[in-house]
Amino acid sequence: ALCRAYAVPEPAPSCRVLGFRGWLLNGRAIRGDKAVDALLLSSAAFAGLSPALRSHIAKESGRLSANRTADAHCEAASRAADAADEAASRMAAADVVHGGICDRVPLVGPDDPTRVHFDVAHD
Repeated sequence: ALCRAYAVPEPAPSCRVLGFRGWLLNGRAIRGDKAVDALLLSSAAFAGLSPALRSHIAKESGRLSANRTADAHCEAASRAADAADEAASRMAAADVVHGGICDRVPLVGPDDPTRVHFDVAHD
């Protein structure tokens, strides 16, 4: 099911900004695929989520797979959001490979929270 989903050029569009927007698998958005939904909705990781979250994801994934064109009017925004999600996924993967973002960005300032100075005009 996952290999077949990767062969589909574009995921179904989604108008959602918050909440479940589809699955992000190996840095690629997948939405509107009943076989992928069935596989992931039956996974142990999914079972570990809260009941409210499981319900939300199941409803939205079902809606998207029942009608892949329901949110077609949001296609441009959906593609832009997918690109941002995929870029964030690549950055997160790079952080794991390269030891995390803290190894690359110098963090300057005191560790003592009582000595932290926040300057709105210059920070």
